[in-house]
Amino acid sequence: MARVFTPQVRPGGGAPESVSVAYTTGQTFKKGALLAYVAAGTVSECGADPTLVAGVALENAGSKPGYDAANSPTVFTGRVQEVTMARANRQTIFTARFVTAAGGDPTTPTQTLINEQYGVAKDSNGQWYVDGDETTAKVVEIVDFDADLKIVYVKFLEAVLDLP
Repeated sequence: MARVFTPQVRPGGGAPESVSVAYTTGQTFKKGALLAYVAAGTVSECGADPTLVAGVALENAGSKPGYDAANSPTVFTGRVQEVTMARANRQTIFTARFVTAAGGDPTTPTQTLINEQYGVAKDSNGQWYVDGDETTAKVVEIVDFDADLKIVYVKFLEAVLDLP
């Protein structure tokens, strides 16, 4: 499985802020998906070139207790249509793959990427990454990198924060 968007640290310590939120019916996003508020406090997966980001999914849609119970064709009542989401805010730093070949293999990041801003994209497997070719619809700013793991540390830009 490819490296997905993952919350890492908050400057000064502390765990990244997370919340369980309802998502709209029909969502099939995967862990690491970028989410945005759509209506009445519910979220949906962002579309291409997102203009607002509320957070990052910490689990797949439909993975809470009561969904896809093994060896049981029964529909369970009492299950919740919610997902745990790491909030995109001014403090949390996330990690993600850095790709420059339209969904291909990760590109080894370098020091020159620090403080640069890029867009994001989703590959054919539904995994989001930092798109090194997208310099118009900017979503994140790179604050650090790990060349060995081929990942970048990013913060969401103030302009795209979908704060409640």
